Amino acid sequence: MAALVSKPEHTFVLRGTFDAIVKTNAPAPVPESVRITGIGFKSNITLKGCNNFPKVDYLEQVSLTLDSATGVFTLTSLVNVDNPSQLDLTLGDVTFQTADKNGLVVGDTVIKGMSLKMGSNQLTAITTSSNKELYDALTTVGATITLSGTDRSSPNPFVTTGVKSVRITIVVPKLKPAA
Repeated sequence: MAALVSKPEHTFVLRGTFDAIVKTNAPAPVPESVRITGIGFKSNITLKGCNNFPKVDYLEQVSLTLDSATGVFTLTSLVNVDNPSQLDLTLGDVTFQTADKNGLVVGDTVIKGMSLKMGSNQLTAITTSSNKELYDALTTVGATITLSGTDRSSPNPFVTTGVKSVRITIVVPKLKPAA
């Protein structure tokens, strides 16, 4: 799962057995069909992966609130995530650690009900932070942030395994300050 999410492609080995019924056109007394059981197969299959979602575009600011007493701000944004893979992914609620352009962890971004079809997907991202420098940058000139998967990205361990290697960069334009 991690390889499919983080790499451009991944090769799997499919192994198994199947049963087949072969129809014959032979005249009687040859049977009309023959059942063959336990046919083994082993085959490589390569799927196009998500490649860390290299194209994520900031679409719009939905809301920005600031608690002046604590300095905590919550930014709700609409983003477009391009899924370049051959997969439709339903990941549920996913939490990403959020870092500024210098790599300093400044908060978390949650994408609720993250579901990605092949191609473009508009999703709502909710970023929570108390980092004044990030707030000031976002409301004066914009900022580049990086979303990273962690060991706590999802309550589903399978999803966490897949997304903990994800690193997504988003360029956020200048935003309207909290009212």
